Amino acid sequence: MKHSRMGLTMTAVIFALLVAPSLLPAAPRSIDDALKARKLCLSAEYLEDRDGALTIEDVRSGKAKGEWMKSEKSALGFGFTRSVYWIRFEIANPEVTDVAALIQQEYPLIDRMEMWVFRNGKQSGYFMTGDTLPFSERPYINRTFVFPVSIGADSVSSFYLRYQSESSMSIVLNAWSPGEFDRLSRDEERILMLYYGIMLTMVIYNLFIFLSLRKMEYIYYVLFILGFLVFTMTQNGTAFQFLWPSFPAFANACIPPVLCFLAGFAIIFSVSFLDMKAYAPALYWSLLVFAAIEAVFFIASILLPYRYAMTGSAVLALIIVISTLIAGIRVGRKGNRSARFYLLAVGIFLLGSFIYLLKSFGALPSGVVTDWSLQFGSAAMVLLLSLALADRIRATTTELKATQRRLEKRTVTLEGVMDTAREMSAELSQIGGEQEQISRRFSEMSQEQATMSEQMSAGFEELTAAIDSISESGGKQVAERERVSRSVEELRATQKTVIAMSRDALESVGDISRSADETGENMDRMTDVIRVIADGGRTVRNFMSVIDDITDKINLLSLNASIEAARAGEAGRGFAVVADEIGKLATATVDNSKEISGKIGTIISDIESSMKIMEDTRKSIEKIFGGIDVISGRVGAVAREMESLGNVIATIVEQAVVLDELTKAIALSTSEHKLSMEESGRMVIRIAEMASAMADSTMDIVRFTGLMLKRAQDLNAIVRGNGEEAPAQA
Repeated sequence: MKHSRMGLTMTAVIFALLVAPSLLPAAPRSIDDALKARKLCLSAEYLEDRDGALTIEDVRSGKAKGEWMKSEKSALGFGFTRSVYWIRFEIANPEVTDVAALIQQEYPLIDRMEMWVFRNGKQSGYFMTGDTLPFSERPYINRTFVFPVSIGADSVSSFYLRYQSESSMSIVLNAWSPGEFDRLSRDEERILMLYYGIMLTMVIYNLFIFLSLRKMEYIYYVLFILGFLVFTMTQNGTAFQFLWPSFPAFANACIPPVLCFLAGFAIIFSVSFLDMKAYAPALYWSLLVFAAIEAVFFIASILLPYRYAMTGSAVLALIIVISTLIAGIRVGRKGNRSARFYLLAVGIFLLGSFIYLLKSFGALPSGVVTDWSLQFGSAAMVLLLSLALADRIRATTTELKATQRRLEKRTVTLEGVMDTAREMSAELSQIGGEQEQISRRFSEMSQEQATMSEQMSAGFEELTAAIDSISESGGKQVAERERVSRSVEELRATQKTVIAMSRDALESVGDISRSADETGENMDRMTDVIRVIADGGRTVRNFMSVIDDITDKINLLSLNASIEAARAGEAGRGFAVVADEIGKLATATVDNSKEISGKIGTIISDIESSMKIMEDTRKSIEKIFGGIDVISGRVGAVAREMESLGNVIATIVEQAVVLDELTKAIALSTSEHKLSMEESGRMVIRIAEMASAMADSTMDIVRFTGLMLKRAQDLNAIVRGNGEEAPAQA
């Protein structure tokens, strides 16, 4: 029994040693030590209330399900959480008088915060505040949460704080004496006013530059600075204190949209400032996509719950910072001078932000540099970017001056060019006038040449018609020659018959009489044939006269064409060659015509001799008719006459052969002359076509000359106008 009681006692002691520390607060901290060290979280304990159902009685009585955890950090950060956190600590005052103190929650974005103060186990104070309540309800007017407390003399005060927030759960508790806190607050206000003054000065400065230069990158920069300024004021509590103290709901809801606004114009300004469309097109379009996403999320952040809106906007802002930093590095490698300022400014800002985070998590001690590193970094970033924009203006001014010098040099050169242009314009005007006169003369010559070609074509048509007529007459002459040949054959047969009959003349007087009659008829026909041949010869001679006249006209036309070609100079050389060929052809035609005329004259002479012979023959026949009665006595004479007739027939045959040869020669010459005339006609048609084309070309030349003259006049007018404007501008 004794051993059992001892075992129970030992078990109770062990349980008390294990459980009691979690039920009792940590050892109290003296007020002097607390005010000196300031950081209350180092001696505090915290408890997580996951469902937020615990009350102050539950926490104090030890009914909480969780255990109190000892804090070893100067700041407690739990991120975005739905849990409620409880903090407890004790401060002892060994002095004989009460000590006034201020308990500060440094992070101002806590939705609801309550504090209970217990002295010697009894509640001596209660405070409730947060950014969901109007600013005027705070127990102490300050941008952060400050609780004025009094630590009783020779007592221990216990403090219980309850934190509930949809924002980041950041617990930073400090202890201050009222005097020191007032001095600190005044110093903070001075620093913040200086910071806000710098930012607003940059806004006004760049706004004036935008109104002067009308470059959109300056308005982007102004909106970026304003967004950054408002976001900074919402983070440190000054926006709620000075801008909208009576609108706590708006103070809570505006932070995600302001962050989206800031990130969006940070992208737009970076894209414009770094000229990324020229240096990094792929990143340019990627960042524009991010800007569009930010614009969409800006609207979504107004509708979404605060937790999701803040988380999403923070993630997008982090991605954009990394993307713009990469873009600045890539553009800087490609030689963009502005990228160096950009990287330096962003680097300083990120360095200040990193130092502030290290201070917030206790890695660095609190001090002027660490406490205000975020403001220093952002102010330096804004100043450096403004200097970069000013440097761009300076570079633009330098470039404009260089451009002005180049323009002045070009103006001098242009004046020389204008003088030369004036001279050229005058020369062009003179040349245009001369060329217009030449073109008109050339047009007149072309028209005259076309008229001559038409006349030559008409003459060749007449000549061709005459040659066709000669050819037709030649055909008729061939037919008549064949008839003469047949008559000669018949005459030979008659001769044979007469010779035979002359031997038996006496016995065949009747037959001779009949033969004489037939001979008379044949002689009549022969006379008619010879007359036809004579008429044909005279017709041929008339045609040859026509050919001679046409040939003379051709020679005259050829001579005129040669003269006009000589006047035309180089342009008429081809036409001169054609005219020369036509002259040669006309000369050949004259020669052939004279030869044909000579042969036709011979034929006509022979025909006239034949007609004379036929006339004699007719007379002989008449004598035969008159001497039928004495035929018997003159048979010998008849025989001799018949022999003479045979000689005459032989002569006629010979003349017929010669006439046949002449006819063939006439036909051949006529055919050749016809071919020559056809070739001449084609040449004349070609000449007419050339004359027409030459006339068209001449009209084109005239039109082009007029256009060139007009352009020369326009150029002269422009040169004169510029020459008059230059002195006026000077």
